[in-house]
Amino acid sequence: MNLHTVRSGGYAGFAFVIVVLIGAFAPGIPPDNSRPAAEIAAYYDAHQFMFLLSAWLMCPGVILFAWYAVGMYRWLAMAPGDEGLPLFALVSAVIAGAMALAIGAVSGALVFHSSTAIGTQASLAMTDLTSMFGVIIWAPIAAFTWGTVRSGARHGSLPNWLVWTGYVAALAELIGSLSIMFTSGFLVLGGTFGFVVLIIFALWMVLSGYVMIRAGATAA
Repeated sequence: MNLHTVRSGGYAGFAFVIVVLIGAFAPGIPPDNSRPAAEIAAYYDAHQFMFLLSAWLMCPGVILFAWYAVGMYRWLAMAPGDEGLPLFALVSAVIAGAMALAIGAVSGALVFHSSTAIGTQASLAMTDLTSMFGVIIWAPIAAFTWGTVRSGARHGSLPNWLVWTGYVAALAELIGSLSIMFTSGFLVLGGTFGFVVLIIFALWMVLSGYVMIRAGATAA
């Protein structure tokens, strides 16, 4: 059993977490989408470079997440009686990666020119589009997390504590995707709950990456 890909995937997961947290928090936390258009536009104008950096970081982030997902797939697919869940999780990861690149492109376009140049209302529409992508992406990520831990639970590939923390993470991600329907309150589109879900997902990535590295080191 060759688990070198699994171990390197775990390291890729660690690197992904670092990159995605820098990209998410470097520009600060902007006003949520319920705030006045002028306030939102002013914030993006004031943090143009950091938002452009955040948009670019989507590229290495997606590459690292893809290798992590491949490593996880190789690990889970080794179990006898594979029912398709590892492949389901991998495809979900690919969908999430494509959506992340779309988020980077739209968010980069949002700040490439000032709101004065493109108009406050156009800037607001692009902000809403960026936030919509940022919320909808939690659906395929939840599918990836659920598919991973469900397969790990069925075949004993993953430790029980990682399975149960994965279920919690998947539930939080699914709830996070509901923000698309909220214009106010705790789940408001573009609100801080999205950052909470990101931290939960990042924590689960770190835990799963640690387990993958340990598994690869044991088999080496």
